[in-house]
Amino acid sequence: MVAAYAHAVRARVAGALWVAAVVLVSVAAAFDVVNRTSGNGDPWLPSIAAVALGFGTVGALIASRHPGSPIGWLILAVGVGHAVSGLGIGYGTWAARGPVAAPGAAVGLWLGSWAWCALAVMPAVFLVFPSGRLSTRRLRPFLAVALAVAPVLAAGVAIAPRRLYEAPVIDNPFGVAAAGPVLEIGASILLEPSRRVRRLR
Repeated sequence: MVAAYAHAVRARVAGALWVAAVVLVSVAAAFDVVNRTSGNGDPWLPSIAAVALGFGTVGALIASRHPGSPIGWLILAVGVGHAVSGLGIGYGTWAARGPVAAPGAAVGLWLGSWAWCALAVMPAVFLVFPSGRLSTRRLRPFLAVALAVAPVLAAGVAIAPRRLYEAPVIDNPFGVAAAGPVLEIGASILLEPSRRVRRLR
């Protein structure tokens, strides 16, 4: 009885998150339509919306039918993250259209710049596919790293000191100047394996 109730609750949560993703994407699309009339549409927004709806729908279906498996929830997180990113970009671009940015423009653009980083959880999905569990305990360290990548990446992008919009000038309101060199070092470390592969070729 308790298990059935918990299953029903999780299914409703998955459905609610899917509805939220659809609503966010719809609002983002409305902003984008207005933005494109003035030539300020964001070229990434259609792809972000597609990922939000695609991953959100698949994730919600899996999570509602197999709520005990992390696969559906991780995929759903990717969809919701992209929906949030799309709304941030859509509103932020709309709010920044005038000579002076409207309230919330910087926060919207900032939110849109890093919420998509939830996509980085996909390696973890592949590790536990299709049963929702690791095939061997030896993969636990890899799963831990895979799950840590998304929040670390999101945090790095969120605090990176950079420009979010050119006219009017909007810089990252939460950028940390001291984080710049650290992020550059981290990026070089992450890119080093691919550089070595290219050298071998």
